[in-house]
Amino acid sequence: SRYSVLFFTANVLDCSRIGITTTKKIGKAHVRNKLKRWTREVYRRERQPLLFDERPVDVVVNVKPNAATAKFDDYRVDLSRALARVAEQSRG
Repeated sequence: SRYSVLFFTANVLDCSRIGITTTKKIGKAHVRNKLKRWTREVYRRERQPLLFDERPVDVVVNVKPNAATAKFDDYRVDLSRALARVAEQSRG
């Protein structure tokens, strides 16, 4: 996606999990923490509608440096689309 790279794999737990990585290339700590908070919030909003816990997966989100200048709405739309693709591929 535009602002992140997602990796995923099935897991044997009862729920899906998310991991978030942000490098120092993105910016100072407050910028990296903001992007991690945004990522967790988008995942929290999309987890139920995309039925992530029916077929549990582990998702790792690598945030790209260009996300530092993104607005939340643009970031949310981009990550939501990427999570939808992950949910689709994990089912089929």
